[in-house]
Amino acid sequence: EPEDKQGAKVPSEGITKVNKTTILERNLTTAGILVEANHVNISDCIIEDCQLSIVLRKAENCSVENCKINAKKLPKTIGLGIYGSKAVRILNCNISFCSIGLDAMWIDFLEISRNNLFSNLYAGISLQISSNCTVHHNTIYGSKTGAGVRGECKNVLFYDNNFIGNEISAVDYCNATWDNGVVGNYWDDYNGTDTNGDGIGDEPYVIPGLMIARDYHPLMKKVNLTSPISITISYPEEGSTVFGVIKVKGYATCKEGIKEVSVRIDNGSWIRANGTSEWSVEIDVSKYDQGKHTLEVRAISNDNKFASTKIDLWIKKKSTPSPSLIICILAILFITLLLRKKKR
Repeated sequence: EPEDKQGAKVPSEGITKVNKTTILERNLTTAGILVEANHVNISDCIIEDCQLSIVLRKAENCSVENCKINAKKLPKTIGLGIYGSKAVRILNCNISFCSIGLDAMWIDFLEISRNNLFSNLYAGISLQISSNCTVHHNTIYGSKTGAGVRGECKNVLFYDNNFIGNEISAVDYCNATWDNGVVGNYWDDYNGTDTNGDGIGDEPYVIPGLMIARDYHPLMKKVNLTSPISITISYPEEGSTVFGVIKVKGYATCKEGIKEVSVRIDNGSWIRANGTSEWSVEIDVSKYDQGKHTLEVRAISNDNKFASTKIDLWIKKKSTPSPSLIICILAILFITLLLRKKKR
């Protein structure tokens, strides 16, 4: 069996290999998921006791949402590995008891948001040789190192995260940014003061490592992480061309549950979709002008929170023959009929 860079063996059996555009929604107990494709969404998976639970390799425009990963019975484990990929989102996952909770290398554009990473042995999050990474609204608890940034990373931003109960909260060897200019992160070992009571520490929090980075806006209280609403539009795709009656469809998830999904084009009236977690609605786009339009989907949770997402699409009118062409065709048909009659 092959090994990954941490020494964990890649199991040759029991792997779900995704090599086409798809959406996975299933419960898994021992099998891992390997993604080597674009536009893949993995959601609502439970993966236990797997050395490499979910791996995205050379993948683009993919997301992992609402997954639970636990590997406390095995050594040398990676909960979620992302390698050589682009435009990846990790949302609302629980990753625990792995050697490394989330391991990312050679990534361009990565968002890690609203995840719980706890009791991972060596690191909650490890970023290496990556760029344009944003890590926000996560809780990282009980690891040897909460977050590590190494190896020529560029444009890496951490803010609104909770670092709690880690031996070392974070290390930085490539000058990441640890606040967004307004708020930073909550560090349970921060000993600074807040003289004006604005919730931001007066002294910066120092992150150890080669760069001696700083969080200039450390938070005095833990970040309140509420459950997000996730919306996925599976059809049509961003930038696609449509005409006639189309069936817009997708998925919406939230811990509190979804009670309503609606769709509209541009700033028109909302059209309520059928279904909630898996929804669809038919729209006649022929009544809109030809050209570029915005399709917006809105979801409302059971506790009355709103979220929306948008894509651009191109509407094309079905071409109709010109009057002169119709006359020409009718003339040809008339002449053909006359010739047939003469032959008889």
